[in-house]
Amino acid sequence: MHDGGQAKPTNVRGLEELENAFRDAYRREENNGRIDLKTKAANEDWTTTLALVEKAAEALHIAQQRIKELEGRGDEIVQATRAQLQKAKASINAAESRARKAEQRANDAEEQAKQPREWLTRIHEGLEQLPLPA
Repeated sequence: MHDGGQAKPTNVRGLEELENAFRDAYRREENNGRIDLKTKAANEDWTTTLALVEKAAEALHIAQQRIKELEGRGDEIVQATRAQLQKAKASINAAESRARKAEQRANDAEEQAKQPREWLTRIHEGLEQLPLPA
């Protein structure tokens, strides 16, 4: 996370300092691997360690608040999106219904126009068969 001369965010820097303070405060004994408190270094670093723990706790608290805010905003967005989706579905259904009705009216009109067309064709054919006046 360290990019050349850019400073690290306070939370990251604080956590790194906290980790280093813990590493300095404790050491493992060579023989049995038990954790043993350094007396002088530990006493000097406890104040720093406590301050870093408090900073870390505050950073976590702020992060939790932000997460709650983001979750609330996310829920609002989901609800708004669902409402818009329902409106869009209703509009699509209404448009499909209007299209079906219009198609049915067009089919009905075409069917109604067939019979007069047939009669006009018969009349025309009948007129063609009549003798023309001289």
